[in-house]
Amino acid sequence: MTIEIYDADSGEIFVNGKRLYLDHNGNWIADEELLPSERSAFSTWLKRRENGTQRTDI
Repeated sequence: MTIEIYDADSGEIFVNGKRLYLDHNGNWIADEELLPSERSAFSTWLKRRENGTQRTDI
C-alpha cells in the first residue's frame, strides 16, 4: 500500500488525505485515526525531516 505524505505550507501535514496538525504542546493530532502503517510512515517521515534526510518517495 502506497502512503502519500504531503507537507502543506500552512503547517499541516496530510497522510493519505488525513489532516494532521501540531497542537500547543507540540503533539501531532490527526482529524481521523491513522492506520498503523500510516502512523509508522509518518513517524519515519518526521524523523527524516528533523535529521535533514527526508525523502519524497516514502
